[in-house]
Amino acid sequence: MRIKLLLAIAALATGGIPMTSQRLADKTLSEKQVHADAIVLCGKHPAWKERDCERVARKEIWIGMAAEMLLASQGSPSHTKKVITAAGTTQTWIYEKEMGSVFRDGECVAGCKTEVLYVHIGPTLRIDAIQN
Repeated sequence: MRIKLLLAIAALATGGIPMTSQRLADKTLSEKQVHADAIVLCGKHPAWKERDCERVARKEIWIGMAAEMLLASQGSPSHTKKVITAAGTTQTWIYEKEMGSVFRDGECVAGCKTEVLYVHIGPTLRIDAIQN
């Protein structure tokens, strides 16, 4: 009886899906992997702060992020645009990601859509705007 009650509480706390020990282990493993990746990133880029290395390892994007960090986090953009003005050079990096419910041989075959992310990089080579 007590186990069923605990499972019901866990199901409510996790949005209806009981948190099994395997899911807990998977979550812990992914956090361990993020931490390991962050250590490698900080080793390659000693000027980066530890928090920034962890955010890059989690594939996050944020205002003020350096362009070099964006490359490490998201890879090369699908397209780029460059604008040169009196104030300096700005760039827009465009990332396209194909989303879908069914993939076959790396191609989307059902529920397909392309998610586009525009990242604006200012003259200081830091992100100053992010647009979906």
